[in-house]
Amino acid sequence: LSRLYELTVRPSLLRLHVGMFAMHFMITATFLAVPSVLVDDLGLASAGHWKVYLAVFVASVAGMVPLVLATERTRRGPALLVLGILLAAVSQAMLGGAHGHFWVVMAALTLFFVAFNYLEARLPALLTLAAPGAERGAALGVFATAQFLGAFAGGSLGGVLLGRYGLPGVFWGAAAVAALWALIAATGTTETAKAAEHA
Repeated sequence: LSRLYELTVRPSLLRLHVGMFAMHFMITATFLAVPSVLVDDLGLASAGHWKVYLAVFVASVAGMVPLVLATERTRRGPALLVLGILLAAVSQAMLGGAHGHFWVVMAALTLFFVAFNYLEARLPALLTLAAPGAERGAALGVFATAQFLGAFAGGSLGGVLLGRYGLPGVFWGAAAVAALWALIAATGTTETAKAAEHA
């Protein structure tokens, strides 16, 4: 148990666990609200929602490619991670502020999935680097638990926000979670840069 606790709270790993929690909080909360946006605000029948999701997915994959290439070809991976998180925060703010406008919703969902797909691939890769060898299995267990808890919190707290503040409350709540995550990730980026300077 002490070893598991150490893997949970070790700063380099804790930032990744927080990230996985936040990411799945956002995706669950977002799709608690988006179907209502499409039906009630945009007047799109439920049967046609798959067209929206397909268009968003295709566009987001294309948008994710520059982030992936920049991560692989430069040393700006930590900064790009923070950028990805900030893109998620911006997308949620766009939904919170203008979810009654079709093209704003489409742009926001595309931006969100650019960020989500990039982060979904990036976080496990970073975990592998942060917990090599024998530590990896246990760290992945904590990682998966953070994912489950994030989805649970996104559904439950998202429901509370929806009931009290309506659709904007869900999106602004998700934006706040993303902003907090960006701050935590940026702290890690600063620590890495300082360590490199003194190496």
